[in-house]
Amino acid sequence: KIRVKGRELYPMKVYSNTFAYETSNYLPITSYYQLEDYITNEVIIPFGDYSKISCDDNGNYFILDLNSLPINRTYKLKIKVGQNGIEYIINDKSTFEIV
Repeated sequence: KIRVKGRELYPMKVYSNTFAYETSNYLPITSYYQLEDYITNEVIIPFGDYSKISCDDNGNYFILDLNSLPINRTYKLKIKVGQNGIEYIINDKSTFEIV
C-alpha cells in the first residue's frame, strides 16, 4: 500500500504555528498512477481504470503488487490528476528498486 499526499502547490500565506504543507488534501476521484521502468522508460502499468488512486480515512493510496515485477530493476512513479477538465501529470522523480 503506497500513500499519496495531496497538497496545494502554492498555499495561501497565513501566520500560524503549523506548517502549511503539513495539511493533507484528498485528490479528485479522477486520479491515477503510472509505473515505468527507470532505464528503458517502458510503461509497465499505464494510467487507466486499473491504476486508479483510492482513498480512506487516512488519505489517498493505491496498492501495488510487487510480486509480479522483476527484481534488481528500478522503477518510477507518476501521478495523473484530472480536475475541471484539465489533466495534470505529476512527475516528482519518485523511484524505487526491488531487491
